[in-house]
Amino acid sequence: MSYQDTMHKAAGTIEPRMHRAFFKSVRTMQKNIDIEALALAIGEGNIAKALKASGESEVAKTFDPLGGITRDAFIKGGKAAAKVLG
Repeated sequence: MSYQDTMHKAAGTIEPRMHRAFFKSVRTMQKNIDIEALALAIGEGNIAKALKASGESEVAKTFDPLGGITRDAFIKGGKAAAKVLG
């Protein structure tokens, strides 16, 4: 199997995981956002208040699964390259 074929195969397994993890994270964020407080803070031009209302302290944790999927993609890509070059 060529490098390109291997990469397409790996991408085919990662993309659905990325899609699911991203939308799960978005749904989680939607549950954690105080929409009224966010709208008020934006209307006031108060960035600190807007960040607090948006749950910004939880953003990294919410989207953390995407990092693992991205790491898996790099590992798979490296293994595929090593196979072709090795």
